[in-house]
Amino acid sequence: MFNESHWWHTEMKREQLMERLSKLPLDLLVTYSVGCATHVSEVVRTDVPTQEIKDFQGSTLLLDLFWKDYPQSVSGVSLANIAKQAEEVITNELGPEPDEKFLQVPGAEPLLWAVLYSLTLASNPTPVIPAYSALGKSYFAVYAHYANDEQAINEGRMHEVEKATPRCVAEIKFQTSFLRYLENTKSLPSNYSEISSCYDID
Repeated sequence: MFNESHWWHTEMKREQLMERLSKLPLDLLVTYSVGCATHVSEVVRTDVPTQEIKDFQGSTLLLDLFWKDYPQSVSGVSLANIAKQAEEVITNELGPEPDEKFLQVPGAEPLLWAVLYSLTLASNPTPVIPAYSALGKSYFAVYAHYANDEQAINEGRMHEVEKATPRCVAEIKFQTSFLRYLENTKSLPSNYSEISSCYDID
């Protein structure tokens, strides 16, 4: 289970993430959230066996729809249409009732929720809240796939495991680098390729 004891929360409190998200224009907030989910999707799916990739079909479909119509998809009718499809995908994948069905591959379900939160945050009166949730779910998808260790959790060593997991460290670095990039440029990236290079930006 993802909770505030995870290292991600500690790091993002130190980074003052919630305050910084609240200062982003809505189109950049959407792009930031979707961009982080897309980065996680690319990272995790490379390590998923072919026979298990179906658990990522829903999130992949929605992310592809967003980037296919980008930058129009960051707002307006285009985003609203994709958000509607995201809600339909969630229902199809997980059922109409909470906890009715689960995706089996570690990381697939939190990634799907991250994508939903990212694509629907614009309709929330306080969009920074689902944006923060989306970023947390994106990180948890990485944690669940690469670092989930029940014994470490029970022994209070969760931070130790996360810090020793390169993918967890890299994902936090990507999120903070990408945010700093948007804060500095104050403009939409031209495409996802520009976003994916943010990891190398100090």
